Amino acid sequence: MLKREEPLWVQEWWESERGWGQKCAGYSLHFTREDLLEYATQHLNSFKPKVGVGVPDFYEFNNGSPFQMHPDNMALTEWHWQQLEEKGYAWIDRVPTVPGRRGNEKGRTW
Repeated sequence: MLKREEPLWVQEWWESERGWGQKCAGYSLHFTREDLLEYATQHLNSFKPKVGVGVPDFYEFNNGSPFQMHPDNMALTEWHWQQLEEKGYAWIDRVPTVPGRRGNEKGRTW
């Protein structure tokens, strides 16, 4: 496991589900801004086949601009570091409250 000391790039994601509304789906973590932008493009494109015939029943979208946060401020496990190393990203349910970000104090509810 390679734990890094420099800040990680973080993107907040929201989900929208027909009949349930919107809620925070979690946060993707990345070593670099470039990794984050590549992941966001692929993740958003994964919902495109579902789009075009009206509003899909379920989709996710990035909320706000990416930001940096030091790993010591997040509850990262060995699994998160392994995911970052192997896949270039990891998901976390919540991050400490960041002023100006909606809903991040709750994180996932399932």
